[in-house]
Amino acid sequence: MERHADDRDAAQSQSIQRIRNELSSRLRQRSGEIEATIFARILASGETPELEDAEYTAGLKTAIRQAVDLGITSIEQGPEWNPPVPPGMAIQAQRAARSGVSLDAVLRRYATGDRIVGEFIVEEADRFPGHVIGQVMKSRGPLVDALMAQASTHDVREFERMSRSPEKRQSDLVGERLAG
Repeated sequence: MERHADDRDAAQSQSIQRIRNELSSRLRQRSGEIEATIFARILASGETPELEDAEYTAGLKTAIRQAVDLGITSIEQGPEWNPPVPPGMAIQAQRAARSGVSLDAVLRRYATGDRIVGEFIVEEADRFPGHVIGQVMKSRGPLVDALMAQASTHDVREFERMSRSPEKRQSDLVGERLAG
C-alpha cells in the first residue's frame, strides 16, 4: 500500500512540475510585455529624475530584465531554489545609491515588479489548477524578500563607500588593486 502512495506522490510531483514549467513558458513568452509594464509603472511613479541619465536607464532596464527572468525561473525551479542575485541587479542597486535614489524608492520598485509579475500569473491562472497557482504565489515571497535585502545591503555599502573621504577612498582603491 505504501508503494502506491509513493507512486501517487511522485506522479503528483511530476504533474506539479509540468504545470510550473508550462506556466513559466507562458510567462517567458510574455516577458517583454512584463518588463515594459514594470518600466512604465516605474516611470508613472514620478520618482524618476535619474532616468535622464542614459547609463542609469540602461542599467534599470537590464535589472528589470534579469529580475523578471529570475522570477520566472524560480517558478520553474520551485520554492527550494535559492539563486544568487543577478549581477545587473546588484550593479543597479549600487548605481541607484550613487545617483541619489532613496532606498525607499528602490524597494518600492522591487515591490512594483513583484506585483506586476503576480498580475501576469493571475492572468494565466485560469489555465492551471488553483492549488498550484497558490503554491507559486506563496513561493515568490521569500525570493522577493531576499532580493530586497540584497538591494538594501548594496545601498548601505555604497552609501558607506561614498561617505568616506576622497583620500580614504583612494587609499582603499590602491590597497584593493595591490591585493589583487
